[in-house]
Amino acid sequence: MDGCGYSEAFQRAGWTYNALDDANRAAVLDLLHDTTTGAGMSMYRIGIGSSPNSTLDHMNSIVPVSIGGPGATPDYKWDGNDSSQVWWAQEAKARGCVYFYGDAWSADGYMKTNNDDANGQYLCGVRGTNCPTGSWMQAYANKLVQWVKFYHQSGIDITHLGFVNEPDQTVTYASMVSDGYQAYDFLQVLRPTARAAFPDLKITWAESAGWEQTRLRLKDLSNAAGPNWQDWIDLVTSHGYDQPPTTPFDTNLTTWQTEWAALFSTFTQPWYGHGDEGEGIFWANAISNAFVNSNVSLFTNWIGAATGNGASQLIRVFANNTFEVSPRLWSYAAFCRYTRPGSIRVHASATEPITNKYLAVSAFNTADTFPDGGSVAIQIINNGPKDVAIPVTLQGVEKVKDVKTYLLDNKHNLGAVKMCARQGDKILATVPSLSMIVMSISH
Repeated sequence: MDGCGYSEAFQRAGWTYNALDDANRAAVLDLLHDTTTGAGMSMYRIGIGSSPNSTLDHMNSIVPVSIGGPGATPDYKWDGNDSSQVWWAQEAKARGCVYFYGDAWSADGYMKTNNDDANGQYLCGVRGTNCPTGSWMQAYANKLVQWVKFYHQSGIDITHLGFVNEPDQTVTYASMVSDGYQAYDFLQVLRPTARAAFPDLKITWAESAGWEQTRLRLKDLSNAAGPNWQDWIDLVTSHGYDQPPTTPFDTNLTTWQTEWAALFSTFTQPWYGHGDEGEGIFWANAISNAFVNSNVSLFTNWIGAATGNGASQLIRVFANNTFEVSPRLWSYAAFCRYTRPGSIRVHASATEPITNKYLAVSAFNTADTFPDGGSVAIQIINNGPKDVAIPVTLQGVEKVKDVKTYLLDNKHNLGAVKMCARQGDKILATVPSLSMIVMSISH
């Protein structure tokens, strides 16, 4: 397992920084990263800018203007801040964040067929393009690697690199279209360029808006590159908007869900109310399904903390130096604390036929111990209308030493409760209706 992640792209990091004082900035970061009192996030997704300036929420490029052509020496501009994403990454690193994922939404406009970093279209040089200025593939690869170098100079080692976001979408902000064939064209340039500078840097594909769009782009890449197509990338990435995670992809590579959120809901949704996608129980089920049924190793919420009234963020920040935490953050914490690197998912199922259809069950094991002292964690979501009593058996365990139980419902934000009883090698767990419990077990 690799855990959970979030982003502060499109200037969210700067907005949060400007709204809060030092104490509240630290409190927000602790809520996102602390493994005992917060969500325990292990990945920070950083936006790589492609815009010529920082107007509105644009992410400015490190090479904002063309210097005459793809073969000319670029005039890189680096402010050491990157819309406060550098500061945020440094703070996340200090709190134990493991992965730093640099992801570009688009190439710079002058590198594309439409001379605009927004409104989709293609990177000059990939198949199907014929730009008067020639191919910009090497220049774009050089830019991405230089961005990684700038972060390295700032004390942040970028672990993963993506060259496009949602390549199936054309939108009015930074965006670029690519199918798997065109991705292969660019990967033949990017991969050796990146490896020459950073041998351990992992390259990702496909970042599509939905699961099936990513599946299609993986098939395209396979058709273009042949049987060894997996040698060109290190990690499969996908979002959950258009189609949520379903069956696993046909690959031996690790899969991350790298962006998803309740885009059309409001921030103040409860744990459970009337089935809104902004509710905590919705996201608990989504995370459980992705880990258990889709072979996902890391699950990402679009935004960690930001101003505004939408449900995209887990923490809402106000201009008067205050913030508010959503129940969605605790849905993440119920999983993220126990799925960090070093833990593995183990088989778990509910066999009681009456309650089985209402339950979502997952389990994770660590060779060491979790921060709360357990070595096996079991999450049970009860989506049904009645409380259920569930006997839990741990195969291969002769005696359970201790069980810590945490509850998520409209009154509890992963608070410790006494809802489990030890019975030798078994545990009797009570799960209230429309709630979730986490058991952290020592044996």
